[in-house]
Amino acid sequence: MKTAIFACRMLEQELCSILQTSGDSYVLKWFEKGLHNSPERLHNALQQELDNLDSDISRVILTYGYCGGCISGLHSKAQIIIPRVDDCLTLLLGSHARRLEFSEHGSGAYFLTDAWIDSDRSIAVEYDYTIKKYGPEMGKEIFSMMFRNYSLVALLDTGLSPLAAAEQKSREIADALGLRMEIVPATLDYLRALISGPWPRERFVVLEPGQSLTPAQAGTMMNSERSEI
Repeated sequence: MKTAIFACRMLEQELCSILQTSGDSYVLKWFEKGLHNSPERLHNALQQELDNLDSDISRVILTYGYCGGCISGLHSKAQIIIPRVDDCLTLLLGSHARRLEFSEHGSGAYFLTDAWIDSDRSIAVEYDYTIKKYGPEMGKEIFSMMFRNYSLVALLDTGLSPLAAAEQKSREIADALGLRMEIVPATLDYLRALISGPWPRERFVVLEPGQSLTPAQAGTMMNSERSEI
């Protein structure tokens, strides 16, 4: 029996690095970055592929977390493995607890990766669009309101590629928003564990064939102490 990986292209560089050294064979299905902008569309795309699985696939690994609720209601004739994270940025930070460290003192971090910066819906693209639509004064006021609870733009560094261009763009974004900018070390450990297993309950949700997540379960899946899944 085979294992399939349903992967977001936001993690293409990181996942390919892991698979090159894994020594295992997987059926790999990529999903485009833009689907993140609509959790409903992303859910439908994932479910369609789950419905059309080949009969010899017994397990599906999702490189998605909660991601706006896109996983709610997903089901399959195969086992489904899902990391207990809110999104792929938490996967690269290594844990939900580490992400929360950045908001312990009342101000949060806006996380970026080079893939996010290069996407057609990046914060830089959205900022430019807002300035053009509403003008410099109103555009900056809108973004100041949007980012009033942030103090930091954090660029994640996995060590897989040079960050010079991404760092420059990140600093430009931080300067435009009046925030600090830092490069934050990332890790592939969580993503590697997701691919290779085992899948302990405190870090992963394991749905057996025919099971699905209710909206309530999906919303609490990151808290393994409360979750029943």
